Amino acid sequence: MKLSVLPYCPHPGQVAFHNSPARFRILCCGRRWGKTKAAVAEAFRLCISNTPDSRLQTPGYSKPKPGARSPESVARSSPRGWIVAPTYSLSMEAWREFLSLAPPDTIASINKTEHRITLLNGAVLEWRSADNETSLRGAGLNFLIVDEAARVKDDSWHALRPCLSDTQGKAILISTPKGHNWFYQLFLRGQDPLQPGYKSWQFPSSDNPYFPPDESAVAQSELFQPIFQQEYLAEFIADSSSVFRNILACTTGRFEEPLPGHSYFLGVDLARQVDFTVLCVLDAHSHSLVAFDRFNQIDWSIQKARIASLAHKYNDALVILDASGLGDPILEDLRNLGLRIEGYSLTSESKRQLINHLAILLEEGSLSFPPIPQLISELQAYEYDQLPSGSLRFLAPSGYHDDCVIALALACFPLSHPSPIILSRSGHQRLAF
Repeated sequence: MKLSVLPYCPHPGQVAFHNSPARFRILCCGRRWGKTKAAVAEAFRLCISNTPDSRLQTPGYSKPKPGARSPESVARSSPRGWIVAPTYSLSMEAWREFLSLAPPDTIASINKTEHRITLLNGAVLEWRSADNETSLRGAGLNFLIVDEAARVKDDSWHALRPCLSDTQGKAILISTPKGHNWFYQLFLRGQDPLQPGYKSWQFPSSDNPYFPPDESAVAQSELFQPIFQQEYLAEFIADSSSVFRNILACTTGRFEEPLPGHSYFLGVDLARQVDFTVLCVLDAHSHSLVAFDRFNQIDWSIQKARIASLAHKYNDALVILDASGLGDPILEDLRNLGLRIEGYSLTSESKRQLINHLAILLEEGSLSFPPIPQLISELQAYEYDQLPSGSLRFLAPSGYHDDCVIALALACFPLSHPSPIILSRSGHQRLAF
């Protein structure tokens, strides 16, 4: 069955993938290259590759002809395939893609509860989530597609691989890269001409002729280099989930008393019980962290007094405070104490911008700070993750804090955004993008 029966016109990179006879095909691509569409189209072809058009209406679904096989024998010989993704939400992207491509008159039934589609020739295609490794065991498959494979755990792949053994089934692994994990190892095998059963490709987003021509340049200007290299250039970055690099090279600063004529920025991340309130004072001239304070389980009145005292000491430093949640009333109290203060509302988008800016400063080595253990530990542990929607989420891993990271990022924010202010819901000025 040719792909021409589908409403799908593959671009040159997709054509190379479809034409490969390799049993294991590995597509390493940048975002929006079209890897899911290509894999879903290939799934349809694998379902009916041995079935001429005239045989799509099999004896299992119409009146048997003399000498025709029984429905049971058709079911036993018809292909069975899985499309697996790291999460249920991601697997449903491929489900919708398949339904948009597959001709309706080739589909016998759709089971939305079990996420199973049966074609008229008896081929069965099922959608699974890889978040539960034990649920992936036991099946015998003719083919397997793993979407965003680099984000699937090793244990899940180890459970899936034997499903292809007795059938000598095929595997299609598609993903943007994420570190040097099992997907990376199979990608390298696919680059080896002495491994004919494996074939891998590496395509940046821009190799998709339908990709907006200016989008790569825009993304590169918004993202710090490692994320852009991974998400858009499809390059394998060894420490892929770490947001910040060049950290230790920036630990050349030292604590300093305020200097006459110097301007300072004071970043404040507030907490009361479990987390810590962190204060970071940055010299606007040298881009160096010159004062640092970290504490928790202290009454709000004492916290406000310590913030005000530090701000006044450093030449009435401009205070940038996380105004999300409990920060809003604290901001008003500090303003009443005579502080120059602006609130920064942390949303998913503004946080991404804030962290990107700090990452770029560290990457360029244009920021310095003393070797503060808590700060270094948080910077080294800070990571990002890809949400089912495809957007990126920045966070500290389980068991870690990010108070030092946020306070430092807030102190650095005015370096490249000297006057971006908008009004919050309450009418107060808020720094934002």
